[in-house]
Amino acid sequence: MKYRLGFVSNSSSSSFIIAYNSDKIKLPCPCCGRSGIGLLEFIEAKNDNNTSIYWRDVDTHIKELEDENNKRQDENRRYCDLQKQGSTTIDQYRNTYKLTDLIMWNNEYIRDNIDDIDKLRSTKEQNDIIFECSIDNCDNTLQELIHTMEKSGDIHILYSCK
Repeated sequence: MKYRLGFVSNSSSSSFIIAYNSDKIKLPCPCCGRSGIGLLEFIEAKNDNNTSIYWRDVDTHIKELEDENNKRQDENRRYCDLQKQGSTTIDQYRNTYKLTDLIMWNNEYIRDNIDDIDKLRSTKEQNDIIFECSIDNCDNTLQELIHTMEKSGDIHILYSCK
């Protein structure tokens, strides 16, 4: 994960992992105007085509990353077994791949996931709300709100390049 420095200009939206403490953030609802909602609820209330929440439960997301790592490790074991039987390539998804490349790609993916899991766990120790969202690049109000909150230290923006 990397700290996000800005919005992507050649896309309709930008994805972020945002962390904050719920007691620090109290915003007016963009729909009804009632006060006291958090940033997560604020973004959910906007709910347009290019602004949405991908996941909101960090523990479930960490479990999904760990499950994906286990799946990749199982694939690597299968690829190693094929190598022991003398195979050097495998046909997958209408393409032929070298087994060594597939093992290398899986190992890189697993390492990245482990880094992401460690970062999420350490972030979770200091923040009670962590979620991933997509923010519409045409929504200047929400972009400015997020930028201001990050500058003030009220939120931390983490970005995963997967």
